[in-house]
Amino acid sequence: MNKNALIMGIIWVCVALAGTFFLIKALAMNDAKSEGNKFWEKAEKMAEKFDDENEIAIIGDSDVSRNGSLKVSAENVFDAQDLKLIKVDCHSAGLIYKFSNDGKIHVNALGKWENNRYPIVDCKNGQLSVKTQRPRFTLFFPGMSRKELEILVPASCLSKDTVLKSSCASGSTKIDEFDVKEINIESASGSVTLNECSADKIKIESASGSTNLNNCTIGSVQIESASGSLHMSGKYEQLKLESASGSIRIENDIPFTKDSSIEAVSGSVTLVIPEESEYKLRYESVSGRFSDELTGNSGGRTGSVVKGNGSVLLDIETVSGSIKILKK
Repeated sequence: MNKNALIMGIIWVCVALAGTFFLIKALAMNDAKSEGNKFWEKAEKMAEKFDDENEIAIIGDSDVSRNGSLKVSAENVFDAQDLKLIKVDCHSAGLIYKFSNDGKIHVNALGKWENNRYPIVDCKNGQLSVKTQRPRFTLFFPGMSRKELEILVPASCLSKDTVLKSSCASGSTKIDEFDVKEINIESASGSVTLNECSADKIKIESASGSTNLNNCTIGSVQIESASGSLHMSGKYEQLKLESASGSIRIENDIPFTKDSSIEAVSGSVTLVIPEESEYKLRYESVSGRFSDELTGNSGGRTGSVVKGNGSVLLDIETVSGSIKILKK
């Protein structure tokens, strides 16, 4: 093959690739436009279902409902009410939950939201519902700009009947000082942090990202983590923890009152508990050492130890990682 033919061949390949690129781009823009039209139609239908005369639904800067509690805007404000359920479904933004200072319920979209595609918010009959719209597809940078969703609730709106359900596909989740009945968190990618929270029960499912519970008071804690470290401090009655990859450190200010279990595939487990704790500990590690500062036992990879009356069972298993029981 001569040199000129080779050059022409390369040029035609480049032209073909460029044509394919612009064709895909045009199709993507078409799909995005079609999706946008469908959204507006759906939003208008949704708005018609609500009949609260005190609120106006906003999508971007447009009024699509003369009556209704549905809102879609950067700043959403509602009168205080006793909340039984807070349900948040977030696609690609960080989540922040904390108290408001003015006695109102706020849902604020912070940062840059593509084409004013703000969260769809509704608050009525004791339920706060927030759902973010899926980012529109573009060939480059598909809706991944940095943004956060801020949920501000007066402390008086929360009670031991309140359930918080939070789901985040991409972004961190942070909850400060909430005192509720139950907290359920699902996180696909991003850290989960709870500061000084209280609840009868907490369940966290995390695919990727660290999990931190700081100075919390929880009855029962269930956490499943695929990748990321886990650190807990505060008061916990019962634990059920599973981690595929990442270290686990628990600092409990009170003795466990119910049977608890910890499983870690790759990572060490450190349990810091009060000296007055009474338990039966079963431990197993494929490649890791065991030590218990409270009973003085150490060494070995499989076994059991008893402290006091052994009224509470602690079951700890690791595949690769040490197991340490330390005195608080």
